[in-house]
Amino acid sequence: MEEMNNNTLTIILPSTGGYLNGIKMLEYVPKNRIKAVLKSGIIPDMYEAGSYNEFQAHTCNGWDNPTKQIENYLKRYSNEKEGVIVEYKKPKSNIGRVFPLKSLGLTTIKREIRNTLIDGLYKDFDIENAQFDILRIDCERAGIPCNAVKAYCGHRGEWMADLIDRFQIGRKQAKRLMLSMTFSSEITLGWVNWLRRIKAPLDSQKPIWVLELEAELPTIIDSIRKANPKMYETASAKNKGKSRENKLGTFFSMYLQEREYQLVAHCVKTLIETTKLYTHPNPRVKEPTGIYEFDGTKILLQNCEGMDVVGLLNTISANFGYPVRWADKEMEDIKDISVALEQVEDDLTPDEELLKVL
Repeated sequence: MEEMNNNTLTIILPSTGGYLNGIKMLEYVPKNRIKAVLKSGIIPDMYEAGSYNEFQAHTCNGWDNPTKQIENYLKRYSNEKEGVIVEYKKPKSNIGRVFPLKSLGLTTIKREIRNTLIDGLYKDFDIENAQFDILRIDCERAGIPCNAVKAYCGHRGEWMADLIDRFQIGRKQAKRLMLSMTFSSEITLGWVNWLRRIKAPLDSQKPIWVLELEAELPTIIDSIRKANPKMYETASAKNKGKSRENKLGTFFSMYLQEREYQLVAHCVKTLIETTKLYTHPNPRVKEPTGIYEFDGTKILLQNCEGMDVVGLLNTISANFGYPVRWADKEMEDIKDISVALEQVEDDLTPDEELLKVL
């Protein structure tokens, strides 16, 4: 085994929070679609328990329900620029992903609403198996044994299918189940909690590869913790006063999200600076036009024509030190709002009034 190199695992946090912290990007969306979504009845009455985006929107940013959030998103609409300017900000800790200010951006709006609003306008690119693949690369460089992680990355497709069959769940639920192992200090407990949350049978026997991951991850997390003591202090502070502490789980998720953020931010920065992929259909609009989405980005469909965007992203990532696999993903959960669209009249309310956010 190679000698462990803790410097490989040490994350250096940019003092500014990185390229996307504070950036303003334009989300090109037809105004009538936003109004139609509000009229259509497809917006749920309440936020979903267990969704961090929805927790942020409700608890951190004070929106009573998803409808209020989308109404205020509409109020920021610029008729001149045919979209909404979204400012992204990191949390106070300066660790992890950036989020739209006040949750007024598509990234933090429920998936089926988001994808319905931009259906046919954008292509969706994301890193396949982002956090586990990033973890594999970091461990291999640092000389940390990670056979179970490597095996999962190599067999993810068939093993996810095994989970779906074994626990009688959908693919999204299987993905959430695997990600539960990255934010709980008690890996086994995190798994059981998610089985309960998705109402899967608890008596199904775990596959051997899950047991091997559960045995391997605590050692990996401890090695990463030792290399990032300040980040662990921040994670510990976040747990202060909670009835049940999850210091290591909070730390591990912060580490993986910061790694993921730095990689995606670098890719977006490179594409903005070296291509026309993030340009608005109207050349007078200067803001980069597109959407940041944690482990990926959405880019206007018309800008992607004739471009090998996946190949570009793979090359940029490899040159940054992370030879991950990007994919052009089909957008799912699109709702039919055709009737509501017919009912909506074009509204040319002046931008000054639209910007009066509650």
